[in-house]
Amino acid sequence: MVGILLITHDNLGETLLDIANNILGEKTRSIATLNVEHSMEIDFVVEKALIAIEQIENGEGVIILTDIIGATPFNIVRRLITPNKIESISGLNLPMLLRAITYQKSELSDLLKKAEQGGKDGVLKIQQGFSKSNENK
Repeated sequence: MVGILLITHDNLGETLLDIANNILGEKTRSIATLNVEHSMEIDFVVEKALIAIEQIENGEGVIILTDIIGATPFNIVRRLITPNKIESISGLNLPMLLRAITYQKSELSDLLKKAEQGGKDGVLKIQQGFSKSNENK
């Protein structure tokens, strides 16, 4: 099972994980969150992230989901990437997280694709009268 680490501003990751657990009706496994506050030293957060990765890594790799490109959590994640072992996606949203959890037993490369697509598919302009049945019309 691929480990999932959420590195986000403040408690965004914890909140999204709580919501995902409520939707799925179960507590997820091999997943951790790391809250990044404005006043934290980057090296300190990197060390905390390495500890979290060690705790959730089962030999299948780790995917790190972070919230916004260019911000402090993103810059921390860039220091943690190890191709084919520790990978990352930015732009974390609830659909991305749900997809990552759903496909957590997949290979890391497949999980990356599924999570990224879930995040993209979760962004949609809502129009008056929209329903799932007329989505592709």
